[in-house]
Amino acid sequence: IADFPIGASVSGQIDLDDEDDLANEICIQEGAIPSALAPILPVMFLPNGRLLGALQSLVSGVYKGPFAHLQTFFAVSHDSAAGCFKLEEDRLTLSWPGAADEPVFRRLDAALGTLVAKAGGRYVKNPLAGTVMGHQPATAHPLGGCAMGLTRDDGVVSHKAQVFKGGQRGGSTDVYDGLYVIDGSIIPRSLGVNPLLTITALAERALYHVARDLNLSY
Repeated sequence: IADFPIGASVSGQIDLDDEDDLANEICIQEGAIPSALAPILPVMFLPNGRLLGALQSLVSGVYKGPFAHLQTFFAVSHDSAAGCFKLEEDRLTLSWPGAADEPVFRRLDAALGTLVAKAGGRYVKNPLAGTVMGHQPATAHPLGGCAMGLTRDDGVVSHKAQVFKGGQRGGSTDVYDGLYVIDGSIIPRSLGVNPLLTITALAERALYHVARDLNLSY
C-alpha cells in the first residue's frame, strides 16, 4: 500500500466549451482505475483485437507491457435523454433504441482521438463497452428515470421530490403524502459535469421542504 498510495480518481480536466450550443460541450477528465479492477484490466481488451499486448500484461502484471503506459479518460457531455424505463412482468427494463448511435459519442471519440494523438498515444475506445456491456455505451453516472416535472404529465416527482399521484382522479399536481424520491434519478436531463454537487443540492433542498411541511425542527 505504501508503494501505491490511494489518491483521487480525478485530479484534472479539460473543458471544451461551445458558446453557440450547450449540447456540444465536453468535459474530459484524466481518471484512475480502481486497484480492484487493475488485475483484470487486460482481459477487457482481449475481444478488442489487442491480444498480444493484453496477454503480456495479464501474465506479467498490469504494470508491465503496454498497460504500464495506459491513460484512462472520463468524458462528460450531453445526450438526448431519449431512454425510457418500462415495467414488464415485474422487471424494470430500459428502452433506448439507437443509444449507441447518439451523436455525442462521435464527438467524444473525435475529441479524445485528437487529444491522445497530440500526446503521442493511440486512442482505444472503452473496452468495457465492447465486452460485458454487449457493445453498448456505458455510463458511471446514470441520471433520470424518475424526473422532476411541473405535473404528472411531464414528470414523476415535484420540485420537492414528492411523487405525483397517477390515474385520472385528482389534479395533475397532487402528490402522495410521505413518498419522496431523492437521488440522481430525479434529474431530468444530462448535466455536462459530474453530478455529485447537483444531487447534493437537490437532496438538501428536498429535505428542507420535508422538514417545513412536517413542522420538523432542524
